[in-house]
Amino acid sequence: MMPKALLILLMSLLAGQSAEAAIPLAPLSGQSLSPSVYKLVYRVQHSKYGTLGTFTNTIRKAGDATTVTTDAHYKVGALGVTFYRQDVSRVEVWSRDRLMGFHSVTSVNGQSIELNGMAEGNQFVLMTPEGTVAAPADVRLANPWCLSAVEGEMMLTPDKGRLEMVMLTDMDDTTLRIGAKTIHARHFAVIRGAGPRKYEIWVDDRDTPVQFSVVAPTDTITFTLMG
Repeated sequence: MMPKALLILLMSLLAGQSAEAAIPLAPLSGQSLSPSVYKLVYRVQHSKYGTLGTFTNTIRKAGDATTVTTDAHYKVGALGVTFYRQDVSRVEVWSRDRLMGFHSVTSVNGQSIELNGMAEGNQFVLMTPEGTVAAPADVRLANPWCLSAVEGEMMLTPDKGRLEMVMLTDMDDTTLRIGAKTIHARHFAVIRGAGPRKYEIWVDDRDTPVQFSVVAPTDTITFTLMG
């Protein structure tokens, strides 16, 4: 359930917006639900374990306010037996390009981690099971619902709330084969600190993230837009 403080924040950002004031998201790829609500559903593949499940971002825009709701469901099993399961439920509240509120529950094999964060002055303060994280006001989250959402120097991981220094790098132009479609895409990398870990993002000609990957030294998880 969304914390009361975050719900109040969302209502205050949306207050006074008429239907005419809502800014629609253009129907690029994915599934358009209404003029101001847009859903992106990704198939998730692990480099070792194959298909994990689905990851969904639902983006709602009204004026300067944007709410991103994320739901994800993954499992790994063999011979009909599931030995790993992860379920994710998250809400991000943005005002223009500033993160104003965040709530996340990540459940791994029945054990949950909950994060709650709010903008406070010139900081974003996140409460985690490991303590309080004070991030700069322009912090980003590791959730590329659009390219600008990951353009920054500091980023929070949405599962455990760890703060990382990052750098966005424009890699190249390429083509991707997704289903029956060949898509021209720009390829970017988000370098995480000084180590080998990174995120990779491919956006189409309308800046829709059509694919992104979480790259670690021993494995890669790839999210590919469906539909």
